[in-house]
Order: sequence, then C-alpha cells, then structure tokens
Amino acid sequence: MSGDREAYGSALREAARALRGRAGGSAVIVHHDDADGLAAGAISLRIAEALGLRARAVCIEKMHPSIVSMIHSMDAEVFIYADIGSSRADLVAGAMRSGQLVAILDHHDPARVSGEGLLHLNPELYGYRGEEDVSGSTAAYMLLRELSADGATELAWAAVVGSAEVPGDLRGLNAEALADAVRAGDVEVRRGRRGERYYVVPIDEYWDEASSTYTVLGSVGYYSGGPARAVEAILRRELPRDEASSLEELRSKRFEELFSKVYREGLRRMRHLQWMDDGGILDGLGTKVIGTFLSVLSHRRIVDQDKYLVGMMEFKPEIPGLGRIEGRWIKASVRTPDALRRLVEGGGAPPASELLELAAGSVGGVAEGHAYAASGLLPLDRREEFLSIMDSAAGERRRRPRGAARLGSTEALSVSAGRSPVCPRR
Repeated sequence: MSGDREAYGSALREAARALRGRAGGSAVIVHHDDADGLAAGAISLRIAEALGLRARAVCIEKMHPSIVSMIHSMDAEVFIYADIGSSRADLVAGAMRSGQLVAILDHHDPARVSGEGLLHLNPELYGYRGEEDVSGSTAAYMLLRELSADGATELAWAAVVGSAEVPGDLRGLNAEALADAVRAGDVEVRRGRRGERYYVVPIDEYWDEASSTYTVLGSVGYYSGGPARAVEAILRRELPRDEASSLEELRSKRFEELFSKVYREGLRRMRHLQWMDDGGILDGLGTKVIGTFLSVLSHRRIVDQDKYLVGMMEFKPEIPGLGRIEGRWIKASVRTPDALRRLVEGGGAPPASELLELAAGSVGGVAEGHAYAASGLLPLDRREEFLSIMDSAAGERRRRPRGAARLGSTEALSVSAGRSPVCPRR
C-alpha cells in the first residue's frame, strides 16, 4: 500500500486536537455535489456533531475566488471542505479571516499551501494516490474515526459508496473504511466477474449503483435542493430512488438531445484537442452533468482517442445558499480518452488537470481535478483564447518517449507527469 500511514495518522491526531479546541462553536461544511462529495458532506456534518459544533452545509460545484470569499464571510469559526478545496487551498488560505480554523478533507491533486489555522488533510500529501487509494468521503471518514471511533462506523458504508468513483477493488485508505463497514455489518464483499462488488445492506443496493443515484440527485438536482436532500438521506441511511429516477429521466432526455447535436455538428478539432459546447441544452442542471456527458462520449467512435476531450456549458452565477458571483462564466470539463489516458499513465502526455489549470489560469479562470478528468471555470468572452492556450500547451508538453510507437497521426509524446508549477492545484 502506498502512503505514509504513520505521518498521516499523526496529522489526523493533531487536527483532532485543534478542532476539539473549537468545541461548542459554529461550523460551515463545504462539499461537492457528486456521491463522493455528498457522502463527505454527510460525514463532515457528523464531525461537527461530534465536536458539538452548530453546523450548516453549503454545496458548491467549483472553487472560485468570489465563491470562496463568500464562504469565509459567513459567521462561523470552523470551516470544513469535504471532497473539494485541496487543489485551490491557496484561495482558501487567502480568504480565511482572523481566528478561523479550516480543515480540508479532499483527495484531488493538492496545492502545497500552509498557514495559521489551515489543516490540510489531503492523503496525497502523505504519499497516497487520490485516483487509487482514497476518496474524499474516505478522507472525511478518517478524521471522524479519529474524533469518534465508535460513532464513525455507522457511516463507514457511506465512504464505501463515495469510493465508487475510484476504479478497481478498494485499496489503501478506502480499504480501511471498507473493513470498518464490513465489521459493522453494513457492507458485504461479493465476487463479480471483474473483481469485488460491495453490497450496502442499509440501502439494499450495490455501492456503484448507489453512487449513481446520489450523484443524480446532487448534480442534476443541484438548483432544486438536491444536494441537501441527498446528504439528509445518507445520514438517515436511505437511498432516494424515486426522486433520482425522475431526475435521471430528465438528464437522459437532455443527453439524447446533446448527442444528436454532437453527431449533427461534429466535434471541433484542433491539433491536440477536440471540443464541443452544449448549446444551452443542459441549462438548469448542475454543471457536473457536462463532465458526466463527456465520460460517456469519450467511448464513442466520433471521438479521437489520442486527443483531449473538452466540453463546455454556461455556469449559472447564482450559488444556492451563498449568493451571486459577478460576470458570465463557462464550466469547462476535460476527459482523456483511452489511448491518451495510457499516454498520461506512462508519462507520455501531461495530466488533464495540469493543462486545464494552465489554460484557465491564463485567462482569469480557475481549474482543478485529476490526471484523467478535470474541470474549471473561465470567463465566457475568453473561450477561444482558452482553447488556443490549452492546445498549444498540450503540444509543448508532449514529446515522443524512447521506443514509443505512433498513435495514428498523432505523435506519442512525453512530459513529466509531476505536479504543475501553475496555480496551486486543482
């Protein structure tokens, strides 16, 4: 197992001591809108409860300077970022006010930022891999277990559900949460044709299907209170199948319209990128849906498997529970199709997060994510400039590895897969 468990455990103990010093105050829980973020949000609310903190939860889709500033203007002493925040810990550190204590419980590529009152508990900082060893909900669960070992186990199953986005059998810290859930009788490990499958007893569903259900509620229903209802359902050990089914039907209808548009108009191709926009088809849904659409599209024949796939939709300026950000913004998501993913894995092409951070940051935007999937916000009127910068950067940061074969008409190129020096991450 990768990772320095001793050092990570020590950081958890130090964070627990700092948080206990704020017992009885107030807290804001900031979390993402997919199943991992919703489970992390639920677990973080239980962290606040264990500390005797009065807490409210805010679900955000992206880290943005104005959004982070609004968060830290709220009347609270403790702020917990769950499955979000690590890649833009610089924004958090800059927005913190005197006396505020912040814990970041995340697994995305981290910014190495420190500061008074900032508890950065991303396991990637201790040698774990966010794409393999730990989910955001597991990162939250690890702190809850440190604070309240007995009370944590009833939410271990939620960390297992949140970990469904991590491919393969659960390993690393995710396996620790799984072991706790199994001991509690909440998860059964079953063998499938492609490896382990995790049956979640309280909600009578497999972990991956449950993850899809919670994600639909949180993302498709983002502007209609879906995230809050999903978090409440997790804390009640329930799976809101009926509501999610209605939202899934809505998403499927919109996706059919968008697939028709893509096949009718085609993807717009550059040297290293291929891109599309939703044309307003996804309006009214949470912007995570453009990333979900790309994940499906990336396996279709229309997609060049050796080019980065970019999808865009307009980002609504109204943030539920917070307020309004100024300007008009685009949500841009990136996926690495299969052939390109293999290049990235082998160090032959730059991570999606690295390219997106550079390009978005160059036009006044922000970005975050993983090596194979990333997303960000950028000003609406600078879209063409953003695409040009990203395409150029993809070419500059690729070169053919020794002995590598060509992939179609595109050279198999190589770049260090290390962390980008651009904006502290995500």
